[in-house]
Amino acid sequence: MLDIDKIGIAPRRVTITQIVDGASPDAGERVYILIDSEDPNVVALLPASMTNGQRIPAMANRLDPLVLGPQILRDGAKATGTIVSAIQQPMNNPALEAKGCSKWQLVIDVKPEDGPPPYQATLVISFTNPEKAQRATRIGADVPLRYDPMDRQTFAIDSIAMGYGDPYEAVRKMMLPNN
Repeated sequence: MLDIDKIGIAPRRVTITQIVDGASPDAGERVYILIDSEDPNVVALLPASMTNGQRIPAMANRLDPLVLGPQILRDGAKATGTIVSAIQQPMNNPALEAKGCSKWQLVIDVKPEDGPPPYQATLVISFTNPEKAQRATRIGADVPLRYDPMDRQTFAIDSIAMGYGDPYEAVRKMMLPNN
């Protein structure tokens, strides 16, 4: 059985009756699926050959870089966030740190645009350069956000609205054949 996750839609459970390519996933593992466009009840696990063998660990961020990350930027509800606290975290990758990347734990007051009351949430996020980090980690800074109205703790800084473009584009390009 699988629970299907989609931004803005309540999770639904489906049963997979056959594994075509590879081993069955472990309980709690996040997997990629294909949903039949004509019958949403027909669901298949995406073969490992289509993801270049990429797997999503059980405790991985819900906003993985291939599906829900890009989807929240496109389909997530809009909000404004005010940075309440920002604590720099170890990068655990000296090569990325040497290139100016940094990792932060942010506490953000989230103010949805339409309807729901404000709430506070925590976000762990990496930035690819010091300018982006400085802009989004300053206490009191307001940043545009996108969140899942079905799971308000699932949210992202809207880098497109900040003028930085889609951070997932490079990942999508890496996953295309012949790259």
